[in-house]
Amino acid sequence: MNNQEEYKRKIEKIHPSENLVNSTIQKAVENTSRNKPKSKLRNIIPYTIATLSACAAIFILVFNIMPLQRTEPTTIVASNNPDVVHTEVSELIKPFSSQEELEQKVTELKDKIEKSKGRAPIVYDDMDVLSDSVNSKSVNESTSSAGSNYSKTNIQVDGVDEADKIKTDGDNIYLVKTHSLYVLDKDLKLVNDDFEDEDIYLNNLYITSNRIIVMGSGFKGKTEDDLESKSKYYTDTIVLDKDTCKELRRVSIEGYYLNSRLIGNNIYVVTNTSVGTVIDNLYKTPQYIDTASSNAEKCIPYSDVYSIEEYETANYVNICAFDFEDDQKLNYKSFLGFGNGIYCSGNYMYFYNNSYKKESNVDIIKVKIDNTNLDLVAMATLDGEVNNQFSLDEYKGNLRVATTEYEEEYWDDETSIKNHLYILDESLNTIGQTEDFGFDEKIYSVRFIGDVGYVVTFKEVDPLFVMDLSDPTNPVIKGELKVPGFSTYLHPYDETHIIGIGRDVRSDGVNRLKMSMFDVSNLTNPKELYSVYIGDGKYSYSPVTDDHRALLYDAERSLIGFPVNSDGQSGFLIYKIENEGFKKKASIIDKSILKNVSRIIYIDDVVYALDINRIVSFDINTMKEENFYTLEKKR
Repeated sequence: MNNQEEYKRKIEKIHPSENLVNSTIQKAVENTSRNKPKSKLRNIIPYTIATLSACAAIFILVFNIMPLQRTEPTTIVASNNPDVVHTEVSELIKPFSSQEELEQKVTELKDKIEKSKGRAPIVYDDMDVLSDSVNSKSVNESTSSAGSNYSKTNIQVDGVDEADKIKTDGDNIYLVKTHSLYVLDKDLKLVNDDFEDEDIYLNNLYITSNRIIVMGSGFKGKTEDDLESKSKYYTDTIVLDKDTCKELRRVSIEGYYLNSRLIGNNIYVVTNTSVGTVIDNLYKTPQYIDTASSNAEKCIPYSDVYSIEEYETANYVNICAFDFEDDQKLNYKSFLGFGNGIYCSGNYMYFYNNSYKKESNVDIIKVKIDNTNLDLVAMATLDGEVNNQFSLDEYKGNLRVATTEYEEEYWDDETSIKNHLYILDESLNTIGQTEDFGFDEKIYSVRFIGDVGYVVTFKEVDPLFVMDLSDPTNPVIKGELKVPGFSTYLHPYDETHIIGIGRDVRSDGVNRLKMSMFDVSNLTNPKELYSVYIGDGKYSYSPVTDDHRALLYDAERSLIGFPVNSDGQSGFLIYKIENEGFKKKASIIDKSILKNVSRIIYIDDVVYALDINRIVSFDINTMKEENFYTLEKKR
């Protein structure tokens, strides 16, 4: 594997803000598109170099969360006997037995940081740091349920909501920007602006029938006069009354926002923090504040911190859970040194951690979530690394996992690549596995729909692998389709069709968006029915290729859309899905109107585009601009 691919693989572990990535990519592409690549694979160089530039500033952060050392992988499984489950899992994953044991371990890890010249993470304004986000029921119901007249956040699992920067309930629009929450009506008139917090940067929110839950991160205790103060970085989850925006409860957990989920009245928040930032507090564990009990900082007790014996990593991954409708106590667990991302099925949360050493492995921890109770169930180690949350899927009690395995050092030109699909039972024992596939190609997207799995790999062409998973003990690759380009996101259309959104990379330097409709009615003979190339010039980009929440999908009207940036122009496209192909329904790509659009939503026949500084509404039928609201500092 060449250096370029190695850089790209490492960069893909990082998730900087969309604004930072998009603007940097565009500038880099404009400067490099004149140079003709030497091969199809090198057509992605502009994208890779641009992303590297955008992410270079946060490599220090990544250093603090990457494993410094990992021993040989061991598969840890639990049997069907609950007593045995606890015993076997606790062999290598167990809470600390004493304060002294925890302090000794953390001190050792701090010494590793200092010897490696590690530094505390750097914080960037208005940034989702390390945020990451298919159950068969999540197909179309999650994005636009039948009869609804407004868009929902595109989520992975039905009933498991994911936070985003903008949401609507059909009456009002709720969005966060820097320090402020904005509540606007359908005409983009300000309804409420009573919540603002200058100490944190708001980046995500949830809405329910009577609550707004905003999430943000920032330093606590830091002053302008004391820039070197030992203040701590917290992620805040703030529960507001939906009508008045009055703050009802605030839960602050030390660390950078990793991810979150909302199920019923229960919210689950995951953060990540270096041991170096908590070493000086009394208990050497992450701290939290829950205003339901007091405004005082408290430390997670050592008995709720789990040590994973195989890992020598210098960070905590913290999960907290609470019911936002009452003031019952906060529940929490903390793992010392684990977690690149999460997948949540509704009953279980799975933490996954990719290895960063010569061996290519992914470790998965399974945590049962029962309301706000959190219980460790099992852990397993698999060959290969997962791409993102869509690489995992729970179905009929089993977990399906798609991985890419690298057999040599990442930077070795002779690196061999192969891919796997595993099926694990409730105790994370491997009960089924496909034959190796996609040699010398890595996985770019995965989607599971009922008894079928779809995996896209890429090097120079895009193989779509279709897998029959009806027998979990004998998963079989039934069909393979090779088409130009590659899909980074797969979206179910119906039982026999799936939509792929990704990139078309050509030898003449063109690197643009591509959307395809695949017919998978015959598992042994998948077909690309039709496709559309997006962008008239050499380069086009959409946030949806990296973030599924950027997709607008209306199943009832067969509409699909997403933000687009093309050769310096910004806007969005919406297509009508018809038998003959994707028919353009609405289109605005004009830098004089919109700048770096990150999300589009709809209410009835009005589309709302969120760009850097404004939200603008358009009639979906005429594309006439109707209203706009400028997002600015309110006070």
